[in-house]
Amino acid sequence: MAVAKAVALLPAQNKYVRASSGLTKITNRFEERSASLQWQGSRWSGSSASRRCDATIASLLKAKARAGLAIVDEDGSCSCCGARLNLIRLTEAQRAAVRRELLTRSAPRNPQKQHRLISFSQWLSNRAPFDYVLDGPNLAYAKQNFEGGKFRFEHLDAIVRHLQGRQKRVLVLLPNKYLTGSDIPNRTSSSKRSSKMTDADRALITDWQRQGILYSCAPDLYDDWFWMYASVAEGAAAEKSVVVTNDAMRDHWNNLLPQHDFSRWRASQIVGFDVHYATASGIEGDGELLLQNVEVQKLPVFSVEAQLIDGRWHVPIAGSNPQHWLCIPEIIDRCTRG
Repeated sequence: MAVAKAVALLPAQNKYVRASSGLTKITNRFEERSASLQWQGSRWSGSSASRRCDATIASLLKAKARAGLAIVDEDGSCSCCGARLNLIRLTEAQRAAVRRELLTRSAPRNPQKQHRLISFSQWLSNRAPFDYVLDGPNLAYAKQNFEGGKFRFEHLDAIVRHLQGRQKRVLVLLPNKYLTGSDIPNRTSSSKRSSKMTDADRALITDWQRQGILYSCAPDLYDDWFWMYASVAEGAAAEKSVVVTNDAMRDHWNNLLPQHDFSRWRASQIVGFDVHYATASGIEGDGELLLQNVEVQKLPVFSVEAQLIDGRWHVPIAGSNPQHWLCIPEIIDRCTRG
């Protein structure tokens, strides 16, 4: 039954669908018959036995003897066979589908809005790929839902410097309303609906512009569409761009991608972050916030989904904690041929 439970997690839509379907069918056939059939040396006996399945079911039994319950370590290595699992990303066709959907969403009534997203695409294509794309407002408002909370450029500055210290190319995306004028909108729970832009804030903006790492998002477009588009931009290198945001994306997946592929996109290209302060009292609004350090999560080394590597299926077992896998030799399903 462990095989059937694990096979339930095999993806319905990927390049392994043919093999995974065969494994599911042969597993179901084996479980249906195993109670009533008797193995007699080289063949099955019993009135319900299908003679043409003898060799295949025998192969399954032998394969099960070589199958194993495995743990996959931090670097993706299977404890059963030693194969290294992969981080599975969207295909170029899936990335193109997201781009088309975002362009469609951007112009329900006004083609000019779509043009602004196309302009962003062209801007990206004229630059070297960015390793990290920052969802500016999401970072700047982190941990600011208290009286006195506000949009904080220092969050962005700290994360930019953190990533650049790792020799990464960083892109900061910010709506135009946070970059112009003397008042900065405040979308926190604070009673103050705006804050004043300081000289230090302006200096950061100027420095990012000088480095060519700041893009001002059009005011009449949903700013999340820009970082979503950047993560699926054309080009082989762009597929490895990582978005930094704590946005749970609950409102985004519908119609962009099938849910399984959307989950794959999130797992392979979107990471969270955290900001830490020197004193808890600052968080309560009792004093000046003192930013101490920031953290940016790392991408997983491998995807927790079925993978066929070096002739063996690696299938995660649903509900296991810690995560266990079945390591199963690939089997040709002769029973399902016409």
